[in-house]
Amino acid sequence: KSELDELLSKSFNYISAYKQSINDGQGTNPVQLVGSPQEKVADDVPNISIDKKETTSSILEKIFKSSWATNPRTMDETLTALKSLNIHYPKTTVAVVLARMTKSGVLRRFKKGNIYQYVKK
Repeated sequence: KSELDELLSKSFNYISAYKQSINDGQGTNPVQLVGSPQEKVADDVPNISIDKKETTSSILEKIFKSSWATNPRTMDETLTALKSLNIHYPKTTVAVVLARMTKSGVLRRFKKGNIYQYVKK
């Protein structure tokens, strides 16, 4: 319930900031206005632009080249980042693409406990 409340609160802040930026005529990216510390927002949401016709692997490559991926990230964090960009892929699709990117040398994979973490190479 607390996670849902937090999500709803962030959504409300996002929408309010977006409406305010439009009303002010600033055209400010609303993602940068959400949340309290600016670093936390930058840490949660990759700052990239995506074309509608891009492949899953090219989108993930952009995400892992962004400042969002300065620290190793799990697949769940990657799925959350994709959702924050309004991109919804099944977990299995992301897992296969991450594995292929690791095999091809684009990413490195580390195992921490029972969870794999990915980082740009």
